[in-house]
This record gives sequence, structure tokens and C-alpha cells, in this order.
Amino acid sequence: MPRSAVIAVTNPYTPFGTFAGLTFWPGGLTLIGAMPGIGKTSWLIRIVREAAQSGFQAALGCYEHTDEELQYRANLQAEAVVGGAHGLVDPERAAHEAARSSEMVLLALTQDITVRALEQKLIKQYQFPEHEPALIAVDYLSLVPVLGIGGMVTVKERTGAATEELREMAKRHRWAVVAAAALEENDRFLGDERVGYRADRTLIIYRKEEATRDCGCIRLVVKVDKDRTAHIREYELDFWGERFYPALPDEFARHGNHHD
Repeated sequence: MPRSAVIAVTNPYTPFGTFAGLTFWPGGLTLIGAMPGIGKTSWLIRIVREAAQSGFQAALGCYEHTDEELQYRANLQAEAVVGGAHGLVDPERAAHEAARSSEMVLLALTQDITVRALEQKLIKQYQFPEHEPALIAVDYLSLVPVLGIGGMVTVKERTGAATEELREMAKRHRWAVVAAAALEENDRFLGDERVGYRADRTLIIYRKEEATRDCGCIRLVVKVDKDRTAHIREYELDFWGERFYPALPDEFARHGNHHD
């Protein structure tokens, strides 16, 4: 008679933290896709902020904004935590909230910083762990420089190659990597099939409302288009434009209210 046995195998998708509503696991690559101006960068900043607050090494490498712009948004997000979308803010409490994520790294990257160069910068200059969980955000995919034999490759080829490089970086160091990506008009990721295929999880953000509300906020729908660790689902975010803050459903009631 054949004998069977249960062989214990460690779950490779065991999460190490949940930040800004998303659960992350070592070695995973998450892509967040949306049309321009819908809040991708702000969501990445919130993810990095909360990872740093939880004691993890966390960094955002951004090819689109300056250091000052990234820090400005991060400071406004601290105000949102204290005062909601539009409420009054106690400067001392906001400063305390901002200080909680002071260990995060916000990097404005130039077009000579490849994925490999970013990886080395984080390890050598910022002492990121070589084989332990950390959170790395990249903004955004089609701006990541990829060098080919004849020089810089085209945008569509670049996004596929950059996706592969980011996933390999995640696996190599057991880091969780999340990257913003541009969408084409048909809601497909800009680039070749490697973009969606190589990612472990893809999320697409849509506007729920056609127009921005008078206060500058807008309701968004997040569609989890692919997830190796969980079921496919949809949920909403409320983007508080005045403070660059993507609010989760359990925070919607705080729109415009001071947090006591």
C-alpha cells in the first residue's frame, strides 16, 4: 500500500505588515495602475510612511517629483491623520505624527538611476537589509531607466524590463516592492505582457465620480485585478486632494472633521 505524508512547507506569502490598506509579504511585487493625476504617488507615500512607522526600512524612489514635493505631500498626509480632509490641525500634533515616519527614505531619482543602482544606493547608503523584509516603492514604472545594447530602450519595452528587474530585486532581498504604473485608454498596463504577468498583484484605480467635488476630494474605486495571495475584489478610496491623502473606507466619516 502506498504511504502518504504531509510535508511542512513554509508559506512564501506570509505577510509582514499591512500599510495603507495593503498587505505585503517578502519578495512580492505589487503594481498600482491608474491614469495620470489620480493619486498613485500619494498612495505610495502613505504606504511608505506606515511601513516606516511600523519599524521597517521603507523607501520611495520617485522619477517624477522633487525631494521637496515628496516631503511636502508627506507632511500634508500627517495633517490629514490629525485633522481629516479639511479640519483644523494642531501643529504640534501634526509634527508628532510626521516624526513617527521620520526614518522613511524619500528619493527624487534622476534618469541615470537604474533599478540596480537604486538597489545599491539603498543597501550601501541607507543600510537597507540584504535579506530581510523591507518596503520599496517606485514611482513610476515607465520612467524607470533601462539600458539596452543600443542605449535607452523605448517606453513600452522599458516597462516590461523594469517590471522584471523590480521583481528580481524583491526576490533577491525578500523586500516587498510596490510600483505605480501608467494605464492605456483600454485599462491595460502600458508596455508588453511582462508588466501584468510578472507582478504578483495588480491593482487598477478608477474614478467613481466623473467630476471632482467642490472641496477638491474625489471618490475612487480600486479593482484588485490579480492577487496570488487572496481573492479578487473591489473597494473604494476617498482621495483628499487638499492633503494628498488616500483615505480608506474606515476613514470616510472623518472627511472634514477634526480627529479627537
